[in-house]
Amino acid sequence: MNNISQFWAEFSKSKDQLAGGNPSPDVMDNLLMSLEKVEPRLYYHLGGNDRGTDLILSAEGHADLMPVLDVLKKAAPIAKGWEIVVAYEGMLKFGERNERVFPPTENGDVLYRMACSGDCLWIAREVNFSLIFPGESSAEDFSLRAVSTDTQSKISKYDGAEGFEFQVEISTTLIPSHDLVTSTEERLGKIAESLGGRNDGWGCFEVQS
Repeated sequence: MNNISQFWAEFSKSKDQLAGGNPSPDVMDNLLMSLEKVEPRLYYHLGGNDRGTDLILSAEGHADLMPVLDVLKKAAPIAKGWEIVVAYEGMLKFGERNERVFPPTENGDVLYRMACSGDCLWIAREVNFSLIFPGESSAEDFSLRAVSTDTQSKISKYDGAEGFEFQVEISTTLIPSHDLVTSTEERLGKIAESLGGRNDGWGCFEVQS
């Protein structure tokens, strides 16, 4: 029996207790340990609905685990009164914020709002980073330094802040996690600062399921 089958066997054995509203810690822990054998970063939550109980399988903000959860859900047994729910981050289902996935930072706030609006944050998309410069020559120097084979840049006039007259927009495709967005922003910001420029925000289109 593989780990996925073992997880669902453990679930089938304990589902009546789990649905009872007050399952024992041992029952909860046994199911979690079985889930962690499928993938150590996975987690689960229990929730209620009008028809019964939700088993919420959470990727805990790890985009690469969403395909694992899809396979896990497809292997689920039919269980009366139960609904199997796959989630990028399970606490969102309860209107709560997981600060490991969405830290209390400006970027974390933006990503949390996107997740709450239904954005599929595990899907890669074009993300645009804006950086501003005092002159055209510094903007051009930055563009030459920052652009790589997987990025594009656009230089334009800018009048949004005193002392900065040009803007460079760097476009790159990535999964908009807090770590990736922040590290990219910091990397570009360091190059910009060496040329008298600075970050001026980032943005991307939302991707709905």
